[in-house]
Amino acid sequence: MVGLIAAFGGGILSSLLLQDPKRAPIALLESNSIGIIWTACWWLVNYLPGGLVAKLLSLRPCKLAAKACLNILRAGLMAARVDLAVELFPGVVAAPLLLGSIAGTGGRFSIDPILAAIGELPGPHEISVPTFAARSGFVGAAGYWLAVHVYRALSAAEGKALIMTAFLAHGALSDLVGHPLDWTYPLARVAHALARVPMPDALAGAAGRAAASVDSRPTPSESKKDK
Repeated sequence: MVGLIAAFGGGILSSLLLQDPKRAPIALLESNSIGIIWTACWWLVNYLPGGLVAKLLSLRPCKLAAKACLNILRAGLMAARVDLAVELFPGVVAAPLLLGSIAGTGGRFSIDPILAAIGELPGPHEISVPTFAARSGFVGAAGYWLAVHVYRALSAAEGKALIMTAFLAHGALSDLVGHPLDWTYPLARVAHALARVPMPDALAGAAGRAAASVDSRPTPSESKKDK
């Protein structure tokens, strides 16, 4: 179940916020085949004797193909959520940006609290310190909304193709060069500088340093012993 939330968390969370099970259903509840296919794939990757599927997925061509499929699904879901938000909440700017961003971020917003609860979260929550996942989700949703629904420069199919191409190109290039190629970070730095709001990672670093300095202070009993 945790793996399912990690994979489909963006769709699940945005579906719950939209509250329209007919037009934005939760994938697992929409069809038996989705649950069966997911369970079969999970077992094959993790528990197939000999680990053949896991070994195949560790090969670079398979990794690239899997990431490409993920980015195609991500772009499609993001565009669908923006379209539906515009339809259900006409004139509300926050609706397509929020729902599209959640859909485009994947399962990070949903899985981070679970990982934190079991002590497996390697860093801050994505929602408090956004990384490439959240930033690219927001940029993709905002770009699609502006191009398709605000300025009407592109059709829905063209807008989806544009963000899909951008995600596919980034995924392939980052794997080929072995570097994250986070093109959203400079954009975030500029936006925060113009707004005169510190970057979340800077705030997290400052909080961590403050906590470390507090922890390093001697307790009253230790001070008395030193004297």
